[in-house]
Amino acid sequence: MGIVAAASPLVAGSPSTGGQVRAAPREDVVVQDMIAYAQSWAHERGVYEDATRVVAGDTVDHLHQLIGRDLVTFGGKRPLTVFMNDRLAAASPYALTSRNEVHFGAAGPVGPAELDRTVVAHEVTHIAVDRMRPFEVRPDSLFEPRVPARVVREDAAVREGLSDVMGAIHGETWQIGGASYGSELGRDLTEKITWRASPAANALRARIGGRLHDVHDASAPVAAAFHGTRELGWDGVGALFGGTLRVLERGSGAFTYREIAAAMRESGAAMGVSELVGDALRLARMR
Repeated sequence: MGIVAAASPLVAGSPSTGGQVRAAPREDVVVQDMIAYAQSWAHERGVYEDATRVVAGDTVDHLHQLIGRDLVTFGGKRPLTVFMNDRLAAASPYALTSRNEVHFGAAGPVGPAELDRTVVAHEVTHIAVDRMRPFEVRPDSLFEPRVPARVVREDAAVREGLSDVMGAIHGETWQIGGASYGSELGRDLTEKITWRASPAANALRARIGGRLHDVHDASAPVAAAFHGTRELGWDGVGALFGGTLRVLERGSGAFTYREIAAAMRESGAAMGVSELVGDALRLARMR
């Protein structure tokens, strides 16, 4: 789902609000603009920042709906902060999360990522999933050559895959980043996920020896498994995803493909769609 119109920074609603954007921003979502934002995206910065709060808040609402509890702000006890125009995030291809923060760099070639529901949902889901199951190895171990890639690859790949799936469900599209980064830089979950050859992506990939690229590629089976259940419709895929996360929350330690497959089967059985889920897992080679 993209930006409604060039004159408006708001994007279309998501299933969590019945297809409508929130009437008002959540009080537990804070926006900090690191520099004066380009006026081409909004005539008044206050309007733009409120829109960013609406999009982020709607993602928190939707995750709460699917999981059954708020793992992001805990009902306002831990506010979510969205940083716009962050130089740290600008050094990465897209955006990044840290604690209860989401950092965005400059706007993408199509529009600002802060208003792209697929990107915002992806990043906020990282916060929820990482809180549900903390990293066994620090995320920055991806940048440590002495740490074997196999230690973090599967766990990190599953986290990326889950975040992509939530981005798809929330935005009701399998094109992640299409409303901000476009088809060249976004990820198409209907195909093998690859990190497109943008200058920023190539620069970061060179610095870390391709490890993060490897993780994004390795996340493809998770997205493919959920994409294989698309005949359920977005509400059905969302219910399957939420049930899968609730099963995963009972576990501990690093995520594995085998565990994701088992959790999807349990969630699918509870929904009465075991055969469909089984077929999807076989196609994704996640038996």
